Amino acid sequence: MGGNVGNSEPTRYVMRKDVRSISEDYWVEDQFDHRAFKVDGRVLSVRHAFALEDPDGSVVATIEEQFFRLRDAMEIDIDDRKIKVHQEIPGKRDRYHVQVPDGPNLTVHGRVADHEYTVAAGDTTVATVSTVWFDIPHTFGVEVCADQDPVLILSVAVAMDSMAY
Repeated sequence: MGGNVGNSEPTRYVMRKDVRSISEDYWVEDQFDHRAFKVDGRVLSVRHAFALEDPDGSVVATIEEQFFRLRDAMEIDIDDRKIKVHQEIPGKRDRYHVQVPDGPNLTVHGRVADHEYTVAAGDTTVATVSTVWFDIPHTFGVEVCADQDPVLILSVAVAMDSMAY
């Protein structure tokens, strides 16, 4: 799997969506242009649902919209860990909480719809999402700190993208 194992430098991933496609499938490439993960958007699903797959096609995470909530919410499932992502304040789209059952909770803050935000554990930024690294439409980068799980961070980025649109 892609990631930062044995490396102290952050890893930057590129998420490039094809807006002409009827599906929401796209590859996530690492900073060396290697296909690290595939986002499989479940077209026939009633709710927004995605699978994050490794290059061999094995599902490493699922991301699903949660219905009947007062605020935007999604659930990420990684190895049977249920991670909840939801808006901090209903109607306010610049701050989200990520409840991680076996680790520190995360906060997402910034211009989510513009793909310009940070992910933090307490006061420490653990990932940055930005379009400023690219001049390509519908493309954004996710820089993941070395000590963070890229599957979790990239799943949060997929959830944020889905809730923003």
